[in-house]
Amino acid sequence: SSDVCSSDLFRLTVLPQRIEIAGGSYGGVFNGVQALFRLLPAEIYAKNCPLPVEIACTKVEDAPRFPYRGMMLDVARTWIDAAGVKRYIDLLSYHGINKLHLHLSDDEGWRIEIRSHPELTEIGGFRGGDSPVRPVYGKWDEKYGGYYTQDEMRGLIRYAAARNIEIIPEIDLPGHSLAAIGCYPQLACDGRGGWGKHFSTPLCIGRDSTIAFCKNVLTELFDLFPSQYVHIGGDEVERTPWETCPDCQRRIRAEKLEGAGELQAWFTRKTEQFLAAHGKTLLGWDEITEDGLTPQSAVMWWRSWMPSTLTAALQNGHRVIESP
Repeated sequence: SSDVCSSDLFRLTVLPQRIEIAGGSYGGVFNGVQALFRLLPAEIYAKNCPLPVEIACTKVEDAPRFPYRGMMLDVARTWIDAAGVKRYIDLLSYHGINKLHLHLSDDEGWRIEIRSHPELTEIGGFRGGDSPVRPVYGKWDEKYGGYYTQDEMRGLIRYAAARNIEIIPEIDLPGHSLAAIGCYPQLACDGRGGWGKHFSTPLCIGRDSTIAFCKNVLTELFDLFPSQYVHIGGDEVERTPWETCPDCQRRIRAEKLEGAGELQAWFTRKTEQFLAAHGKTLLGWDEITEDGLTPQSAVMWWRSWMPSTLTAALQNGHRVIESP
């Protein structure tokens, strides 16, 4: 049927002598196993199912309607260690969720090890106390946070894949970058750290050194995450610093752009091209619909009060993922 995800179609058959599960893919068979679990006592989820168990003979054929069935977990604002993420993965797998969007960086913390820039996690993975990252969403006088090493993340990726879940990374670019700026003040237009800066202060994308930083970070994500998607955020960017920054103004003139608004559009298009050259698909919040992207990029629509961005994304041929 055209209204289901046929690759994840499954058939569960309970016969007097045996139970059969068949599917069109690993995901289909996994969904069939979950359907079987739902026929068992609830204790199956506590791994303490009483035996013996009787199941009525039945036949179930089903498939998910949507190929993308996702949840976002914001570990930048609220740190959740690897064991906690595994618990979430288990819970999601019971309910047919097949995408876990991990929000790995924001103004409040940087959660994934980048070996070319170790300070991002060694410093930016924590806030409060003596950290240069502002201690919002936490205790002001205590250092709070943590991060995943690349080896830990590979373990989480394998754990999720075994449960038919793809982990999609998000690194916010070019806004919501105070954690990175706290580690590397030269990434800001004024060359200063994050204290006292505006919400979602952006990277200085007028400098080639900042573009090189972004490419280094993204390249390590490409090597780490098998996911087709890489989420770059792109939301709520505070563009005011670009209006007076000599480097950003120089970029605007060189690229013949119409002011700071088009500077973000330029950056997003360049990032899209960089991802495509590495076989990846750009995913971003619906603000990126203003940026003239190709239909190959995907848009995550979060501003429900702005249906025009949804309409624009659909008219441009983007794949749209609704975010509640």
